[in-house]
Amino acid sequence: QVKKIFKNFDQDGDGKVNFQEFQEITMLFPRMGVFEILDNAANEFSFGYYGIPKSVSTSTQSPLNVFLSGGVAGLVSRTLTAPADRLKVMMQAGGKDARIGTVVKEILAEGGVGAFWRGNGANVIKIM
Repeated sequence: QVKKIFKNFDQDGDGKVNFQEFQEITMLFPRMGVFEILDNAANEFSFGYYGIPKSVSTSTQSPLNVFLSGGVAGLVSRTLTAPADRLKVMMQAGGKDARIGTVVKEILAEGGVGAFWRGNGANVIKIM
């Protein structure tokens, strides 16, 4: 099993694992510990330059489920970042003298806290 791990780490086949080769393999597993990385390196499919661990190589989810999950993720991310996006657009439209405090006060005067989400419906529809 050690030979199999070494073979997966040694990308150029020179019989040595240099820092760059080790780094490229380990950055694919950022949340794993060293032992998990080595275990996955021994049990992976080689796919071109990189390997795909067997544990994530097959999906049992339906394409519709994956599609809907992506849509919901997009909806949530757009809604959570809508206030920052609204502030950015207003500052761009305000010219050189637009300051964050001034623009925030304008948005609040325009329609209260809810005004930060004005136009979010169109952003969400673009995702769908």
